[in-house]
Amino acid sequence: MIVRETWSVFSSSGIALVTGLQSASLTNSTRTFLKTTSHHHERLHTGAKQFCTSELETLAAQSERIDQQLQRVQDALGVIQAQDKLSQEAIIVVKDVVKDTSEKVKNELKTWSEDLMKNCDTLSKEVEANGTSGFVVVRVCHVLFVHDLTVYRWRKE
Repeated sequence: MIVRETWSVFSSSGIALVTGLQSASLTNSTRTFLKTTSHHHERLHTGAKQFCTSELETLAAQSERIDQQLQRVQDALGVIQAQDKLSQEAIIVVKDVVKDTSEKVKNELKTWSEDLMKNCDTLSKEVEANGTSGFVVVRVCHVLFVHDLTVYRWRKE
């Protein structure tokens, strides 16, 4: 909708207060800004989710490689045990160390994964809150502008 009427009102100091075309332009600019802000908010939210997903996939792959390596070590220990009956105590100690190490690595990966999820959730919530705050500010400014314009027109009549 294009406003063709152009009108100006001057204060006692001669400064233009409102122009009909300017209010239409401001309304269009506000709409454009809201669409752009919404689009950017969506992209940031999608990016945050993709980042979380990517990191979790990487973590799962690393965990799988660690499990495979630990299995190889345990298999090697089995071979050593079968070939050398005299080193039973050493094998038991090595197995315990491998088992403890495995538990510690898994616990550390679990903790890291939980922290990553918390950080991703926090990032996503902050992105969403910032987008919402920006929208609210623009909406309040627009409402105040329309209210001031309405009051001014009412006083003019």
